[in-house]
Amino acid sequence: MMLDECDHLPAPSEESLMPKNIKQILIWLLFGFIVYAIITSPERAADIVQAVWDIIATGFKNIGEFFSSLME
Repeated sequence: MMLDECDHLPAPSEESLMPKNIKQILIWLLFGFIVYAIITSPERAADIVQAVWDIIATGFKNIGEFFSSLME
């Protein structure tokens, strides 16, 4: 079988897919971009945070309504 041919290869780990240094650099770049976006346009950043919060709150509300309807 073809699967048997690949059995000798180790499974890729998270560490091998993205080296730790690159991951750390990407996190700092994302953090820097967020700070830059807040400084340059605080009103737009606040609107985005409010929109994300509304999506999360609506999602939890809908999940609660779903489970409530299951209990009835």
